[in-house]
Amino acid sequence: MSWSLPIGKEFLPDVSVAVLKKHLDAERGAKPHARLNAAIQRKRGWSMDEIASSLNMKRRTVHDLLWRFTKRGLDAAYDVKREGRPNHLTVKQQEDLRKRLITGPQSNGFREGSWSTRMVLHLLEEKYGKKYTREHMTRVLRKLGFSPQKPRPSNVRKPSEKEIREFKKKPVGWYPTT
Repeated sequence: MSWSLPIGKEFLPDVSVAVLKKHLDAERGAKPHARLNAAIQRKRGWSMDEIASSLNMKRRTVHDLLWRFTKRGLDAAYDVKREGRPNHLTVKQQEDLRKRLITGPQSNGFREGSWSTRMVLHLLEEKYGKKYTREHMTRVLRKLGFSPQKPRPSNVRKPSEKEIREFKKKPVGWYPTT
C-alpha cells in the first residue's frame, strides 16, 4: 500500500464529482455517506489531513478508505459482505430438532412433562453429537420459534357462589383457627 494516493482528477478518473454527489445524496447509511464525502473531497483536491479534520477521522482511516476507492471504485463506499461462522446444526438438523421438540419430551425418551434447556442440550448431544452452551441454546430455540414458558398453578376446583360470598364477608387480617 502506498501513501501517495492520487488527488484531484487522477483520483477516480472515470467518475466525476457530480456522480459522487448524486450517490452521496441518495445514501442513507452513515458509513457510506462519510466514505463518499471523503471521495468527493479528495476529488476536489483536498489533502488527507484536511479530509481527516473535516470528517473527524484519523488520517490512517481516511487513507485506507480512499485506497479502497482506488481499488474497488464506487463500490468501496460499501462494506464487502462477509460470511459468518456456519451453524453447528444444518438446516435439515434444525428442522428435525424442531419436530422433535414439538412432539414433546416423552416421545424423545425423557420422563418429565415439559422441555428444559438442559434436556434440549442433552438431546442435541445424543442425537447430533453437538454441544452448545445454555445461553446459546436459548438463542437457537428462539430462532426455531420457541419461547421460555413457566408453568403456572391453576385452580383444580372452582369455588361455589356460597363460598365466594363467605370469603368476601371476612375482614382482612388474622383469624383464629378454631
